[in-house]
Amino acid sequence: GHARSGCIPAGGNTQCGSSLGCHDARVDSAEKQRRSAVDGARAAHRGLIEDIKNLSDEQARSASLLPNWSIGHVLTHIARNGDSFTRMMTAAINGDVVSQYDGGHERRSADIEAGAARPAAELIADVTGSASRLEAVWDAMTPEAWAGHGVNAGGETWKCEAMPFHRWREVAVHHVDAGIGYTAAD
Repeated sequence: GHARSGCIPAGGNTQCGSSLGCHDARVDSAEKQRRSAVDGARAAHRGLIEDIKNLSDEQARSASLLPNWSIGHVLTHIARNGDSFTRMMTAAINGDVVSQYDGGHERRSADIEAGAARPAAELIADVTGSASRLEAVWDAMTPEAWAGHGVNAGGETWKCEAMPFHRWREVAVHHVDAGIGYTAAD
């Protein structure tokens, strides 16, 4: 074999026996995309937390842009969604595979309903804590864990490497849905 230090980027080197080369462009690109998604999700967390930091109890109980959901429903959903990603990725760190929501859709819906009417301070702390726990798990992920997967709420296999993008999208979309001034243009 040849020394790893002699490998060239972008998959052009196949002397190491791999048809992909020692530094495959697809792998490098996937890692870059994952890092970008983690950074984007962290920024989405910060933006949401900034926008809700002064939320009043009255605002929390007011209607969101989603039918039959208050802002409290949306924020509780964002928090439970963060916990669901923490659940799947923690399992991957341990070499396990779990479903996104313990108890499935019924438990997810019940948890959102139960948390929706909490005081604003509790909602803010829940969203903040959930984001913090998820970000800590991202920091703890190993290459083996990133290669793992979970099972999303629809029963589909979800690769851990794709989860930060899904989380980023979830936070951004529901930040708009909360109806607190953040728009799709943001």
